[in-house]
Amino acid sequence: MNCLGTPTVLAIAGLSLLAVLATGLWAVLRTSGARDWFIAGQRAGLVVTALATMSAAFSGFVFLGGPGITWRLGAASLWILLPVGITPWLLARVLGEPLRELAGREEIFTIPDVLAWRWNHRPTTLLGITAVVLGSVGYLATQVLALGLLGEALLGTRSWLGASSLTFCMTLGLVLVLAYGTLGGMLAGLLTDLVQGALMVVTGVLVAGWAVFGAGGPGAIVRTILADGRLGAAFLDPLGRLGPAAAAGFFFLFSAGVLGQPHMAHKFFMLRDPRDLRRFPLVLGASQSLVLLVWVGVGLAVPALVARGELA
Repeated sequence: MNCLGTPTVLAIAGLSLLAVLATGLWAVLRTSGARDWFIAGQRAGLVVTALATMSAAFSGFVFLGGPGITWRLGAASLWILLPVGITPWLLARVLGEPLRELAGREEIFTIPDVLAWRWNHRPTTLLGITAVVLGSVGYLATQVLALGLLGEALLGTRSWLGASSLTFCMTLGLVLVLAYGTLGGMLAGLLTDLVQGALMVVTGVLVAGWAVFGAGGPGAIVRTILADGRLGAAFLDPLGRLGPAAAAGFFFLFSAGVLGQPHMAHKFFMLRDPRDLRRFPLVLGASQSLVLLVWVGVGLAVPALVARGELA
């Protein structure tokens, strides 16, 4: 039975939306000046920074993209998750420590500010600005698409809007994000990321558990997949649908490559106490691991349910 679009789901979605909007508006009232707008007044604590970093990096990528790519690649998609054991440490040591130290003694608000301070060369700074803009536009476009797809599923808009349903949901979501983001700056973004991050941790664990045990438990999932002619052992082979070269590429991209994401690096400018960076990898890694349970749980439970004929 499809529970999407029911009053209960709509009520939960509405309450979540109101919580995010209320948080953003609260931040708007407490934003004054460039330091507040760009780096949240540099008063973010350890847990706030870690959860905001996690939610900025994961969001639609994990909850919608993760189970989807597991459906396509099988257990080989886990090569994207393995770097979570080292990326929090790399972020803290390679980026966090030097960026926070610099922001503590210079008026540094953005990554292009760092380039301008380091090289004092206008073309280099402009190149950095261009790279950040192009990367951010592409990344945000996928997030807006994920927001539209999720909104469409939760609200059931396709039944009364038809083909324009996805565009409507994407536009509505984008307008709301732009409203509180433009008015409240990074303080609004940081606090809404915090609310979103906490929800992601809780729902990641609950949804993963619901999916796995709803499919009969880990043992039943594995046996069903192995017995299915379309899936079989290749689906559970760590390299079966990917190959060694692509697996190594995924591992490198999602370990070292993560360090190139400006929306993650920017969070370190907001940290109140640089000493918190010593515990940052533990808090970030733990929250990421809990959220990634939904990738594994839903990603493996759905193929088993399809193989048994319980899902289309």
